[in-house]
Amino acid sequence: MDKCIDYYFDIRDMGTILLEEGAYDALRKDCHLLGSTTARVERYLSGSTQDDLELQIGPLKLRVRGFDEAGYLHSALMDV
Repeated sequence: MDKCIDYYFDIRDMGTILLEEGAYDALRKDCHLLGSTTARVERYLSGSTQDDLELQIGPLKLRVRGFDEAGYLHSALMDV
């Protein structure tokens, strides 16, 4: 997968990105994927030293930068 969506440069909200890029369906079908993705985001939010977080969520490759963006992703994951 060459295409990576950088949330910093995307005008869509996180829920729309997950839905339109196929990640929402992948998360609903795979409880392990949902749990592991949520855990990675929570670890990042709890004080990661990384500048950004790259995730593969089904067909979607997503990069989030900073705690605000990670918070938006966490909220969207809680709605799955």
